[in-house]
Amino acid sequence: MKTLKMIILIVTMTLLAPTIAEAQTEMSGAEKLNAAYTTAMKNSDLEAFMKLYTKDASIRNNDGSLVSGIDNIKAQYKDFLESGNYSISLEIIDETTLDNNTVFESGRYTFTLLDGEQSVSKGEFVNVLKKENNEWKIYKSYRYQTPKE
Repeated sequence: MKTLKMIILIVTMTLLAPTIAEAQTEMSGAEKLNAAYTTAMKNSDLEAFMKLYTKDASIRNNDGSLVSGIDNIKAQYKDFLESGNYSISLEIIDETTLDNNTVFESGRYTFTLLDGEQSVSKGEFVNVLKKENNEWKIYKSYRYQTPKE
């Protein structure tokens, strides 16, 4: 009887292992996207940065303005990224997989301008990530600056 239970356990674990590994890979995809975002910003790499967005992406900026479409997002960030006078850090607070192709995440950012006199901006963000061609990309992004302390 013990042998039969052991065989059933081994067969069950063998069948579940790919499912568990796939779920872990899906979650790490969103984490990889955030790491790539931070790296692209730190390296002032506009092309790598733009590859992180879907063609129909949109960003709601801190000031309430809405930027829609990959070309408009590129126009918004081009001069800024090329200046390289900043640093950024992200902290993911929550990440929820809605389905195999959609992840909802929220977190905090710290953005520092290094233009002589250092100025720090902190805020929160909410992103909807979509999987395109088996890669996670930012589909919708909402950013809110928190009041200065």
